[in-house]
Amino acid sequence: MKNLSGEYMQRLWTSLALVSKCAIPIIILVITSSCSEQESIRIAFLGASAGKHSEVVVSVRNSVQLYIDEINKMGGVGGRKIQLDSFDNKLDVSRCGELFDQIIREGYKFVIGPVFSQMAEVTLEKINGQNILVISPTMSAHSLKEKDDNFLRVCLTNTGQSKAIAAHILARGYKKLAVVSDKSNAKYTEPLIKETWKIVKENGVQLVKTVSYQNKDTLDMYSLAQDIYQAKPDVVLFCTSAIDAANLAQQLRKVDDTIKFVGSSWSQTNDLIEQGGRSVDGMVLIAIHQEDKTNDRYRLFETKFSNRYGHAPSFPTILGHNATDVLIKGIQNAPEMTPESVKKTILSQRIFTGLTAPIIFDKYGDVEGGYSLVEVKNGHFTTLQQ
Repeated sequence: MKNLSGEYMQRLWTSLALVSKCAIPIIILVITSSCSEQESIRIAFLGASAGKHSEVVVSVRNSVQLYIDEINKMGGVGGRKIQLDSFDNKLDVSRCGELFDQIIREGYKFVIGPVFSQMAEVTLEKINGQNILVISPTMSAHSLKEKDDNFLRVCLTNTGQSKAIAAHILARGYKKLAVVSDKSNAKYTEPLIKETWKIVKENGVQLVKTVSYQNKDTLDMYSLAQDIYQAKPDVVLFCTSAIDAANLAQQLRKVDDTIKFVGSSWSQTNDLIEQGGRSVDGMVLIAIHQEDKTNDRYRLFETKFSNRYGHAPSFPTILGHNATDVLIKGIQNAPEMTPESVKKTILSQRIFTGLTAPIIFDKYGDVEGGYSLVEVKNGHFTTLQQ
């Protein structure tokens, strides 16, 4: 019995050893997998990725992706890689709300976006009271201003654009104004137009024509151009996507090559020049405050972006980089990797080095500063001296 028992025990220990050899790799795999998940810092990007308005969104997203890829090449944040996941709201307010619900439900703590101001109200509604921090590169709606919430942005308000547009119109002595606006982004366009009109009418300017439409409308640009021409404006203000501004400018040039063009920052993307060609030459637009595009940091970014995506950066690209830089630095420097701690860290630092100008936050997470003007000259945006 003793020999039999010894043989049995030997076989038992051999079997356990074999099980252990099999089990150890499985345990290691489980632990490694768990660590990998913990090391990933997930950031959601929210914006419409298709359609004629998508050039702004794609420019922002490409800039964000480039920044995150560069950070990951250097080992991430504290050894943890950044994972960027995109959510397409299709420029639809209801869908944007649904995606915010999904993002919050899936445990994302940080969001870059949305991009268009039309999403302002649903953004605040969905994130209010939630454990999440949202930073928008380009949502400039004035309705978001001076709110103590978990929303930050790196762009100025659209009322600031109004003042710059109005000052330009008055400085050039224009007396008859026509306005074209896309109501698909009404939270951006309507306050901008209203404030611009308020300023210029007090100084004797007439509003001779207004044209508005929705993104879904089928547009006959030549007919629109004819209607605007009949009103005999000195200047046309475009509060539209770059593609719409380019197409309408081409048709206006066919009926009158003396009308001057002014555009909001929404129109100041590469699509305007690529689609508009010589028709948009001389068009003046609002730009983010571009103090210095000659600094080494911007030049390095411009080279990397152009090499990767095949075209030069535009204003959404710069703002996308700035928003990502602020968020990542907040994550790096915060005592805890929580939305509240990161927000407090960002607002405590207050001043960040943007690509072309300083980013200065007030206590609400709004940006201080002013806009500049650019003019299309020979296929390029050239800063105007003021």
